[in-house]
Amino acid sequence: PAVGSEAGTMRIMKDIVDCRIHWPMPSEGSLTPAAQSLIAALLHPQVSKRLGHLKQGALDIVEHPWFEGLDFRLVSAPRPG
Repeated sequence: PAVGSEAGTMRIMKDIVDCRIHWPMPSEGSLTPAAQSLIAALLHPQVSKRLGHLKQGALDIVEHPWFEGLDFRLVSAPRPG
């Protein structure tokens, strides 16, 4: 969603290409540090260092601190009718 003036749109697009993330201020109800870490790791500009492309693959994502306490077996299990 790069919306606004042409100059603003170009800046946003350059930030995306350069993988610069501008996090909201904590007072604005921003993401937790764990959420920021997860997003930054998933968007790492170097594929070889990107979360999910490392040695453990998807397990690296599942084991990220942001998912602490989430039981992925329950997420993928069918709901009882």
